[in-house]
Amino acid sequence: MRNLMFETLEHRQLLSVGLQPHPFVDLARTVVTPVQAKLVHVSIAPYLITTNTTANLTVNLSTPVNRQISITVFTADRTAQANINYLPIQKTIVFAPNQTSITIPVTVLQGNAVDSWFAVNITHVVDKARRAGVAQRIAFVVVPASNVPVGNQIIKPVELTGMMPNPNTGYQTFYESSANDPNTRNGTVKSNTYYTRFDWSDIEPSLGNYNWTPIDREYAAAQAVGQKFALRIMPFEDGNAGPSAYKNAGLPGFSFSVQGVNTWVPDYNNPTVQSHILKFINALGTRYGNHNLDSVDIGMVGRWGEMHYYQCSPQPPRPTLASWQAIVNAFQSHFSCPLLVNTDAVETQPNVWNWFMSKGLGWRDDGWSESWEMNTLLPTVIAAAPNQWKIAPVILEPSGTMANSAAWTSAIQWAINNHVSEFSNKSTTIPTALLPAVQNMIAKLGYRFVLTQAGHDSIANGILNINLHWTNKGNAPCYSNQNVLIKIGNKIIDCGHNLKGFLPGSRIDNLAVDLTGINPGNYTVQVGAGPIALAIQGNVGNWYNIGTVTVN
Repeated sequence: MRNLMFETLEHRQLLSVGLQPHPFVDLARTVVTPVQAKLVHVSIAPYLITTNTTANLTVNLSTPVNRQISITVFTADRTAQANINYLPIQKTIVFAPNQTSITIPVTVLQGNAVDSWFAVNITHVVDKARRAGVAQRIAFVVVPASNVPVGNQIIKPVELTGMMPNPNTGYQTFYESSANDPNTRNGTVKSNTYYTRFDWSDIEPSLGNYNWTPIDREYAAAQAVGQKFALRIMPFEDGNAGPSAYKNAGLPGFSFSVQGVNTWVPDYNNPTVQSHILKFINALGTRYGNHNLDSVDIGMVGRWGEMHYYQCSPQPPRPTLASWQAIVNAFQSHFSCPLLVNTDAVETQPNVWNWFMSKGLGWRDDGWSESWEMNTLLPTVIAAAPNQWKIAPVILEPSGTMANSAAWTSAIQWAINNHVSEFSNKSTTIPTALLPAVQNMIAKLGYRFVLTQAGHDSIANGILNINLHWTNKGNAPCYSNQNVLIKIGNKIIDCGHNLKGFLPGSRIDNLAVDLTGINPGNYTVQVGAGPIALAIQGNVGNWYNIGTVTVN
């Protein structure tokens, strides 16, 4: 093998780059690229590869060097495409002092109808101590033409690990969009959901008159940074004494003290009061129900909207089951997103809680990590509705905020084990010591769709048969409708296979893609799931290449 020159300020060393031949290598098909009168040799086995086959790229120093040498190697598409014809490489390799050889695996996936090729680039060859360098070198690898019979074109994508900020999963910012949350600003986590709450009296300042400005403003803030929006309407909280519009209108209700502050709520069981509440819910739903929200809390009862009257004296009457049924039915009639109720209802009104679960509602706990919640309330919730996570989301908010403690380490694992989809830290900084555990949790919460294999015809007449092998490696399903999409050329086809309800585990989708309207020719085939990113390499605008097809 000939060599390319590697030069330092003090002396010269020789660097050679080559791909070790496969036992079946045909040297006649080795590709060579001239570089300044020197040659870089790259060869690859020129036979049909229908499954992942790996050869070894070796980078050699012809003479040992007593200092560290760094070399960057990366691939680039030419007529061959990454993740269809080959697996891309982008890495820095480091020669230890006196090391002369490093091996890098290069995987070829699938040939096209004709020979294709991709580039192997070697750049930034540096011995920092001597400030040495070498100009970029390029060699080419031929991917032989495929003779795969119809129905046998198989692509095996490479799985991604780590955090993925998909809709309805992971970290929620709290009362702040991701533009202002300290954890998203510093890049330690990403967020797809902005969750906030509003006082009922601010949204309905006088009976039947609605002020949407506060919600519109925060919804726009979420949209501006690409987050989905989640909200709750609260009847009262610290600093707010209740829905004064109802009191000022002379409607019946109850006065009580919250830590010495006089507070008032309407009589939820009074027919006149209830008619106005339902009008409010209808108006809220008419304005926001089709806004592709992340979720909405049914939180119009109790302190902070949590369905309890903690530190309230005397405690006012709660809605009866019939009153709750009217409220929930109104929300479900106007909102298409997941709806959640607070866990305190399981303790205060267990019959109501059971009805909530029968209606397919999700649940939210606002005391995550607190001892009583973890040891008493949440076990009661799980026992009462052990499989609710399969049909509706579970979301957590901490009691206080996260801290570096054994209790929090345990609470994080609890969230993973109990199928939580989303959580917040009230938009306060996650402790540095806890951050690796939080990032690991984020990577496991909610759905995580891995396409492990895609197979389809190489030639199609009217119908393209595709089979997709999926694994959901998350801890919960997707709770929103999202069909699998196929893109052939510029045409997007919805094949009607919904990812909603896909529980952790595996499944196979067999698609019959109608090619009506697609002109004869050669096309790239891609798969996608709308706003959902798949946990595989090759994401280009949430589309992933799964091969090519010739349409007759």
